[in-house]
Amino acid sequence: MTTLPLVIYFGVHDAVKPWLKTYLYDNIFSYGFSSTDTGETISLWNRCIFILKNTIYSLADRGNLGYSLPLFFGICFFLLSPLRKSSLWEKMAICFMGVGLAAGIFIGSTKHDYYGLPLAVFALWGLWLGSSIVEKLSHLFQKESIFGKRGEYREIILWGVLLLFSMYMSYCMSPNSYLLLTDRAKMPQYRFAEKILASDDTSLLNYLFLDGGFYTVTGEVPTEKVFCLLNGERYKRMLEQQEYVRQQRTHWVVTWKAQEISEEELRNEDVLSEYYELVDYMYFYFEGYNRTYALYEKKH
Repeated sequence: MTTLPLVIYFGVHDAVKPWLKTYLYDNIFSYGFSSTDTGETISLWNRCIFILKNTIYSLADRGNLGYSLPLFFGICFFLLSPLRKSSLWEKMAICFMGVGLAAGIFIGSTKHDYYGLPLAVFALWGLWLGSSIVEKLSHLFQKESIFGKRGEYREIILWGVLLLFSMYMSYCMSPNSYLLLTDRAKMPQYRFAEKILASDDTSLLNYLFLDGGFYTVTGEVPTEKVFCLLNGERYKRMLEQQEYVRQQRTHWVVTWKAQEISEEELRNEDVLSEYYELVDYMYFYFEGYNRTYALYEKKH
């Protein structure tokens, strides 16, 4: 049922075949490899190896320990629990669901820290383990002055302490927690949006990098077919975007570099500088690196 709206949408637009090729075939056999530019494919066996390696890599990442540790110990506790509490079929079902979800996430071979987040649903079994631990600990506290006459508040207090501790650890382990208090004016998306929205023509092209949130902040809807750069067919997409620039299809272009770039280099950007003029740029620390974001306006 969840797939039916997609089938109807792409069917109405006579695009079922491109949809299945892009989201099914390319994701399994091409996505994430340089072979996407040559048309070569990757064997299913190699895909399985990448799924296993990337799943382990994701769960072991420091920023994901907040859910991966409860997931690991909780699932182990569940699988080792007596059959009178959970049947063999229930245990097999959980294993199959976990393997299926991991395969769906990492079959594309590319990995980022946040890719494993959907696996956090299995951290619920960590709550089962946690409740068992809290139940054991609650019997160690018997003082009526703290937990009430019959000790009815013991588990509530222990769960509250555990919740606060979990929130603190999540804040400490998250690689992006520093962004919580960042002033919007210091972020490239909002700074560039002020200039874009103050103009008569707000059309925008996100040029040669994955969408950085500029469309969202400006409220613009991409007007071009290729509005960011993905792993699939990178060279072909790059050529298409360069053609948009040559034709000056949008009034504004925003681009990104994975390191600090000087203003002189930005003003001499290949292809882009011929048709657009640099109007603003800034360095912004993101995901462990200083990035360079640049905004260009169409030359007249």
